[in-house]
Amino acid sequence: MPVTAWNGYPQSVPVFAPTDSWLRQVQVYEQSVIGNTVLEYELVLEASCNIWYRLGHLGPVSDKIKDLSIGYNYITEPIFFESGEIISYWSGINPGGNIDFGVYNTSTINTFTNQDRYTDGLNDHQLYEDCPFNYFDKKIQQQFYQKLSEEITLLPVTTTECRKSSDQDIAGSISGEWFEQNSITPTVSIGSSLLGSARFTTRDLEVSIDPENITYVHPSKVTSNHCYYSDNTNIYVDLDLIDPLTLIVSYGEGTCSAKKSATNLQLNK
Repeated sequence: MPVTAWNGYPQSVPVFAPTDSWLRQVQVYEQSVIGNTVLEYELVLEASCNIWYRLGHLGPVSDKIKDLSIGYNYITEPIFFESGEIISYWSGINPGGNIDFGVYNTSTINTFTNQDRYTDGLNDHQLYEDCPFNYFDKKIQQQFYQKLSEEITLLPVTTTECRKSSDQDIAGSISGEWFEQNSITPTVSIGSSLLGSARFTTRDLEVSIDPENITYVHPSKVTSNHCYYSDNTNIYVDLDLIDPLTLIVSYGEGTCSAKKSATNLQLNK
């Protein structure tokens, strides 16, 4: 769980190098925690010529990592970490209470509805996403899966499913990432949580619609027009799939039948 008071990094959860690795990049960014400005770290390490991994929501980092500034720090002389060596600690900051862990394998090619977007050199990290748990033996895999919980409710999840961005990109449906023209980052992301809730993330909004909600339809099943309403937040999300690559989105305060405000977007996969 995230901290409720700030007395410095808790350093209660060490993060170890899962294999011999070379640190290649560190992103440093500021977070506001209970009135304090605190630094969080994201590390990218190379495990082999074709396998890299990313660790996020960390702090403090190992004393071996020096001279960092806010933003992206590219390590010109890669720093070696032996398997089992402490790289950093869980920061204790992020609301989800989690550590990010991702693996990228350039020998793995994922498939998207608009494949050209992910082969332009700007979004190729998603092209090479792989399940990190598959790189451990069965016993450790199960330990990872047993620690998974729903992101918003924190309810425990029983699963052996490890999903990638491409798994949320369902051709002919609203599910997937949607972009404004000439943008390299998604404006709207639509998908489902591990417990099946429909999830909508924009630059200024995050909404989750659970399966008991009267407006719920799994995003992969929405192939034309549908409006979701979150009674918890009094927010609606109205979606109109024009064709497999074009989506009109309207969202704001109010219900599907009585909209009080609206942000309107036309987006592409």
